[in-house]
Amino acid sequence: ETGIAQVRLEMVSGVFSQAQQLLLDTDMKISDIADKVGFSYPSYYISCFKKQTGISPARFRQLLKKSDPNDPV
Repeated sequence: ETGIAQVRLEMVSGVFSQAQQLLLDTDMKISDIADKVGFSYPSYYISCFKKQTGISPARFRQLLKKSDPNDPV
């Protein structure tokens, strides 16, 4: 059972890593990112993302784009 738990943890980590890249590298809507990384319901994706990172996907995007020196905003 420990092996299965580890695989699940790695899958979840990969999903959120991909989601974080999409948040930073694209202007995709959060609902579209949720769908792209395999969540049927954007609200569930947002809840899981927040549980994983401590902040919402929108706040994650806002904070990291603000700190990007290459972003002309």
